[in-house]
Amino acid sequence: MKKFLNIIFYTSIIIFFGCEESNDPIVGEDHFLNYEVESVPVTQDYDLGAFYFSGNFDPDFVEEPTLGRYNPADGDPGIYNSHIEMAKQAGIDFFIHSMRTSAFGSTGYQIDSTIVANLMQAPNASDVDFALSYNFAFMQLGNNNRVDDPSFDKVPLVLNDFENMKHFFNMPNYKRVNGKALVYINNGAFLFANDNKAVYDAIRSAMNADGIELYIIGEQPEWTPPLRYDFRFVGGVDAVSHNSYITVTRNSIDRLLLFEQYVDQALTIAKNDLEQIGLEYIPQVSPSYNVTYVNPNNGNFIVEKDEESFRTFCDIAQKASSENRIILVNSFNNWNFDTQVEPAQSYGSKYLDILRDEFKVN
Repeated sequence: MKKFLNIIFYTSIIIFFGCEESNDPIVGEDHFLNYEVESVPVTQDYDLGAFYFSGNFDPDFVEEPTLGRYNPADGDPGIYNSHIEMAKQAGIDFFIHSMRTSAFGSTGYQIDSTIVANLMQAPNASDVDFALSYNFAFMQLGNNNRVDDPSFDKVPLVLNDFENMKHFFNMPNYKRVNGKALVYINNGAFLFANDNKAVYDAIRSAMNADGIELYIIGEQPEWTPPLRYDFRFVGGVDAVSHNSYITVTRNSIDRLLLFEQYVDQALTIAKNDLEQIGLEYIPQVSPSYNVTYVNPNNGNFIVEKDEESFRTFCDIAQKASSENRIILVNSFNNWNFDTQVEPAQSYGSKYLDILRDEFKVN
């Protein structure tokens, strides 16, 4: 929290000297955002997942992993062996791995499936479950190129992708929710279709034919109203998850200054609204964010790691979780965006320990 308050302090100085005159506080005493988020005691374990980064590290990121600068794209079982032990320390129940579509060539799928297959060779891989995040970006969907348009029809390709993933779904350590294989739909809000429910029905039907039931999570952008994309999800997915709210654009200073209160309100509303239309809500938490390593000119604020702030973020997520108590950590090891909880030389295993404290009974 101290680092976060430093951001507020220096930002306030800029605002103060940038304005001719203002004696008004950011929020008045009687303002509905004038409160502190209460700590939530853990009386029952949460089902904790974490996004696992398998791309190439940017050479300019600052922190030093305790494992050294490994290459996630290698899919090294030895590194994964260490990551599994870290996950067990944190109480992480499953990792989520990217799986790109085979659209316009199978390179993406081949790379991702090979990485996951290699990681599963780690001696202790079965100690932590895994799930797949389906990425259909290379289909180049849009309003004029809908996945089920007769002239563009990519539904057979989607079904083929799921057929390719089937052998992962059948692995004993594949993540299941009430017996159903969990699949995360990356950018699910942008699965452009004339009838999204029919597309998901086709996927489920194809998998059901092989005895596989799916628990599907649709992703939508951070800071968007929970029902903005309901027409993409209702009747098709089981749950919705906002991408982590840790991303705050520089034209939204209020969201940074009152981050905890804004996110508390937003996630609570998302849970209530989505549950009313029959969908679970799955909150995401992140300890920090800094994308300047990859893109120095990006338009987002840097949010530094801070123990108290991260604990509060976790408290917010606890209250916003639905019946299955699933919460996602974004991320385990994306050092490019500085969202990682993986141990570093500078902060050790602090953020692994926080996860266990916040989401597990012991």
